[in-house]
Amino acid sequence: ILAAFVNATSNYISAQVMIGNPEKSLKAWEQVKGSVALNILNRNQFLVKCYNLSHTYFMLGNYREALKWLNRILEFREKNRLDVQAIARIYGLLVHYELGNYDMLPYTVKSSKRFLIKHNYFYEFEKIMMSFFEKKIPAANNHQEKIEAFRQLKTQLQALLKNNQKIRALEHFDYVSWIESKIQNRSFAEV
Repeated sequence: ILAAFVNATSNYISAQVMIGNPEKSLKAWEQVKGSVALNILNRNQFLVKCYNLSHTYFMLGNYREALKWLNRILEFREKNRLDVQAIARIYGLLVHYELGNYDMLPYTVKSSKRFLIKHNYFYEFEKIMMSFFEKKIPAANNHQEKIEAFRQLKTQLQALLKNNQKIRALEHFDYVSWIESKIQNRSFAEV
């Protein structure tokens, strides 16, 4: 019965994240976190729950808490759900950017690139995102140059989508809206 409850709650949180309702996702988590130990979850459920909670906190602008849950995914050393781990690598760049951890970006890009190449998850989307955080952001000397870099990134991603590129990462996080929030200087939740 407890396993069914955990699955139902996890599915509800996932659904709320996907439809952009982080408040309901967080409320559901707050209601069960005291009574449900994460060790009840199997490995797949654990990784998905960590990602969804990280995403929830990100959407609410609580980037420190988002990083805490993201790190639980990145610390996972088994070859289970490599897709979630790969998506988390790209998403992690956004979290560090939002936290202002600009000094961490070169290391995070290098580490993420190595992981993605090793596990055959280094596609055009990943290359564009890595290049953006590795070259474009460090080269931007002021706010206006960063906005221009984000505009160029948005154009590149839209071109990929026009060419019917299936981008798995975009199924789990709305990168285009996040980029638009940077261009418009608004919070991600507002966009």
